[in-house]
Amino acid sequence: MKVKVIALRGLNVRKCSSVLCRKAGALPYGAIVDVLERSGVWGRIASPVTGWIHMGYTQPVAHGNDEPVWLPVDALDMAYYQRRLSDAFWFGPVRPWMVILKATQGTRILDARFGERWARLRFAGWRRAAYHFYEPDVPGLPQAKTFWRVVGAQPGELLALDFEWFPEGMANTTVAKGVRDFLAYLADKSGSAPLIYTSAHVWNSVIGEADWARQYPLWVAHYTTAMQPAMPVAWDTWALWQYGIGYWPGVSGKVDRNRVHRDFAKMFEERWGDGA
Repeated sequence: MKVKVIALRGLNVRKCSSVLCRKAGALPYGAIVDVLERSGVWGRIASPVTGWIHMGYTQPVAHGNDEPVWLPVDALDMAYYQRRLSDAFWFGPVRPWMVILKATQGTRILDARFGERWARLRFAGWRRAAYHFYEPDVPGLPQAKTFWRVVGAQPGELLALDFEWFPEGMANTTVAKGVRDFLAYLADKSGSAPLIYTSAHVWNSVIGEADWARQYPLWVAHYTTAMQPAMPVAWDTWALWQYGIGYWPGVSGKVDRNRVHRDFAKMFEERWGDGA
């Protein structure tokens, strides 16, 4: 069921169903969340914070214009910064919709924790994806070949280009060509369109309007509590939305959290199966 927070000062999210439990985060007034299960006056949620809320400070929301376009469970993206994944992550009651791992950067950097986690996610039958941190001052094709050699791909697995910085003074046309070469190589090798991770500021500053970009699903970065992210000009809608950083059971430290658009999830499941 969907509920709306009506506490004017916001609502605490607890790590278990009691006021004595530690605080896992908070929801602002007006936030709409999916309650996955009930335990008395408490409800368990998985997004935008994982934990339990007191239902007395919420009211039910009817399906309609207030219904979020994203799924109730987030996707997580992580790199070696998230140093430990405990049993609470692998065997907990809530599974992320997908786990997206950093694999490579430029042509020389391999994420130290990628290989073991990539293999374990596949063994566990979880949805998984891999991303490459793009270095604009290195040609795109060598970067794509490096990424592909490390990752490869199985049917139903997504690949992504992380384009989030650019050097001052570098020609925009050079950067755009490198990005386009990278994406075209991966699409040809994998047989499916990679995601593009970027923000409105970075994309609009460097590439801007680009009809060719529309064939690639958008993974947009915008940390906000608003109901919509700021969009790069090349897209009308998003597939994934990195909206903030938070805790997830079993992950050491904080982790990037991503909303999953319902239309993208439906397309994914129709094409490759739910992967769960």
